[in-house]
Amino acid sequence: MTTDDVDRQVTQYYPYLAWEFRDAGLEHLAERVWPRTGEAVTLTGSQLEEILAIGMRSGIDMAFTVERQRRISLLLRREKWPAHDLDTEAHLQRLAELFPAAFVPGVHHSRSASSSEGFDELFARLQNIFGARALIEFLSLPSAEDARGRDATLAALRAFVAERDWDQFHSPENLAKSISIEAGELLELFQWGGAPDQHRVEEELADVATYCIHLANKLGVDLDEIVLSKLEQTRTKYPVEHSRGSSAKYTELAKKNPEP
Repeated sequence: MTTDDVDRQVTQYYPYLAWEFRDAGLEHLAERVWPRTGEAVTLTGSQLEEILAIGMRSGIDMAFTVERQRRISLLLRREKWPAHDLDTEAHLQRLAELFPAAFVPGVHHSRSASSSEGFDELFARLQNIFGARALIEFLSLPSAEDARGRDATLAALRAFVAERDWDQFHSPENLAKSISIEAGELLELFQWGGAPDQHRVEEELADVATYCIHLANKLGVDLDEIVLSKLEQTRTKYPVEHSRGSSAKYTELAKKNPEP
């Protein structure tokens, strides 16, 4: 396994990262990190950062571990500090461990006065080496616990699929077909008018949403991110002053309200 600008301290975690990706059904990411063929790959720092961002959004524990080590390596390299200085590296690791206990809202199980004091002392010591801004950037890493809390539904679905070895059937094409099929079953409940059974509507809606989540997971995209991005595009097509109270398509709105 060769590398570009990624340190050995980071690449040593690649096999474990790939294993967790595969266990979560993210085979395409695993292959980018550690192919089953054993072929050497080259990952630049920006490529690894992109892969880890997807992994962290998916709640992959090892992605957080590797991201922390990547940030430590960048700090050591930036300050021309010896990369083999295990003492300084250990201090950075400890600083990151103390940070949520000392300051992050909602983390109560380990917060204590000694945690805050230990953090302050260690931060002051490392600040003399790296500077406060660099340390704050380093500590901005989200926690795996936070990601699992936000993505509990995704984690539950991944576990359900992994237990049954169904990921082999979850190609993007199959998942897209399933979304359409389940949407058709949802529509069927409204076919002849009247009020459909609420429970059945909820079940079919859940099926549609489940396959949407599976497809987003397979493609390595964040649903919140792409929905908000699409919303911004739609906002420009449907300005409030022209579209309020109207069901007209944006092309019709443009004809009625031509630009001066």
